[in-house]
Amino acid sequence: MIQGMKVNKKHIIDRFGRHAKTYSSVATVQAYAASQLAVSLQTLSPASILEIGCGTGLLSQHLLRQFPNASCLLTDMAWPMLQECHSFLSSLSLANVNLACMDGERLSVDSSFDLIVSSMTLHWFSDFYTSCQNIIKQLTSGGRFVFTLLGDSSFSEWHAICKSENVPIATPIFPSVESLLNHFPAMDIRVERHQKTYPSVHAFLHTLRQLGATSTRPGYAPLSVGSLRKLLRQFNQEITISYEVVQGCYIND
Repeated sequence: MIQGMKVNKKHIIDRFGRHAKTYSSVATVQAYAASQLAVSLQTLSPASILEIGCGTGLLSQHLLRQFPNASCLLTDMAWPMLQECHSFLSSLSLANVNLACMDGERLSVDSSFDLIVSSMTLHWFSDFYTSCQNIIKQLTSGGRFVFTLLGDSSFSEWHAICKSENVPIATPIFPSVESLLNHFPAMDIRVERHQKTYPSVHAFLHTLRQLGATSTRPGYAPLSVGSLRKLLRQFNQEITISYEVVQGCYIND
């Protein structure tokens, strides 16, 4: 979601919370993005870390292994996700770890952090740029805000199908690289186009449901059951979906 667009937070919390137990089993792109973000942090030595949108712990596991002595605050606004994260990390030392149910757009923390990270979460923000500016305010001097999110060319193949069949596009509007650089000129941005092949459109949409990533863009009018079935029958063949994975790094000089 981009700045100024309304987001039904209760809907997002409900969907991700309801699918917390199936999330990790299908979150292959999310796991890849988390691993690549972790690689980019290897030269750092933060004493304090805040993770926004920890989900089931795909990035958290890397943070705990790479920075065992750091104080970590892992947050997510869906309580079932935090429960899954705690369970997933149970084999690791949690001595310096706290988990909190918290909206990343409304951080309720008094301390500053050497490192604030978020993987594949920020594109669900309703006021993206203002929220990022507020996150940056929580950095220590020299601290870093590092994240991955989906860029606006993600799901282009699915969007093309929707346009060709004159049906509304449900998936959210993601931030563009251009808008990121316009708002944060000093931010280092890297883009990777990741592709995943699904047996059919139905399989792609089913994966989104298992992730809980089914919140729609504002004004979306759902297809009738009959129209949706017709669309799925028509495109009942293998489809490759593109994910534009954007990694950003902001240093608080």
